[in-house]
Amino acid sequence: MRTMTLCLPFVFFAAISASLSNFFMRKNIEGGGSSAGYLVLHFAISLAVALILNPVWKPEIPLHLPMLALGLSIGLLMVVMMILTSYSLNTGPAAITFAFQNGGCVFPTLILFAIFGNEYGFTISPGLIFGGLLVLIGLFWAAAKQKSAKSATPSWFFFASAMFLMQTFILTLFQWKCLLTQSNLPDHTLIPFSCTLFEEGWLMPGMFIAAALFQTVYFLAKEKRGLKRGEIGWGILGGIGNGASTYLLLQANMAASPQEKGVIFPFFAVAVILICNAWGQWLYREKVSWPANGVCSAGIFLAAFA
Repeated sequence: MRTMTLCLPFVFFAAISASLSNFFMRKNIEGGGSSAGYLVLHFAISLAVALILNPVWKPEIPLHLPMLALGLSIGLLMVVMMILTSYSLNTGPAAITFAFQNGGCVFPTLILFAIFGNEYGFTISPGLIFGGLLVLIGLFWAAAKQKSAKSATPSWFFFASAMFLMQTFILTLFQWKCLLTQSNLPDHTLIPFSCTLFEEGWLMPGMFIAAALFQTVYFLAKEKRGLKRGEIGWGILGGIGNGASTYLLLQANMAASPQEKGVIFPFFAVAVILICNAWGQWLYREKVSWPANGVCSAGIFLAAFA
């Protein structure tokens, strides 16, 4: 109970930071800025925040190239996911877009159980399966409501679904990463190296280095111009929110016990879904289907505590 009390504030403020970052991305698009320009500053500032809050250059934290390489790979995937998110925001409602983005947190455990099984600490239960089904039902129910209201297009559904799958894959890599810091596991082809908790700190800078560099190259090649004032302003704010959210989630993971680590991302996802739905309805008069989002959130909680 003590550790859960300690980690929940980190999760709560991480969700607020992530929701604000999502809001700033929406404001950039609303003001005529491109997502490509916004994301240049978004990832660059996220990198700066990561290095300030998690200074991996300290002598007691040796460089760990495999973990850095993993971070670089995840960073490239993050760029793809954020591009899909921007396309979703351009073609449909923000609230349900971010619900799709965060609904993928249930499925990494199912994927890792199928790959590794109980022997590596991944268990499956009827509650986890039923929770996953509720998440899918809630998301598709909310999408159907938006389609009937003519606020979601077929293009939006394609981009939102692709974003959902990409986010699921990224979160699967995050959970798989935990196997790399455990020294008592049997050998496995998909556990190619190990590291200490200190060396794991190279993941976050690697993620944002790759994301910032790739996004800058993508922007210059695609748009061949300088950044607009709005892209700079909203990108800086979004990057601060994203970097702070990532750091707070890492702190929550450190404060939680092994049994509590599995509920951090579900709590975070539900909070982000509810906050983004709230500002979508309040500020943009989006027709939020609260029952559908309630089903999705219930599925996340059920899967977390199964």
